[in-house]
Amino acid sequence: MPSERIVEELVLSEIGVKLGKNGLVTVFEQGNVENVAKLDTLLQKAGGKPDECELDNIKATGTGKARPEFLLVFENKPNTIIVMKHAII
Repeated sequence: MPSERIVEELVLSEIGVKLGKNGLVTVFEQGNVENVAKLDTLLQKAGGKPDECELDNIKATGTGKARPEFLLVFENKPNTIIVMKHAII
């Protein structure tokens, strides 16, 4: 199992949720929000290099779509979304 997947499983375990619906919270996995049009649109807008960026060494590569590891969406607060991104160093 790749180390990134181990970290993802550890994160889910530590916050006490699994992928999919967990009571009032739904957990979406990386790149798995195409069925939620609004989230998909927001990730498309959030991705890519910012138009104004002071760092010259950031290259505009990839699809331009933000791909966080997990998105937590609350059923009773649909405008509140937790975006989880991690890095393996």
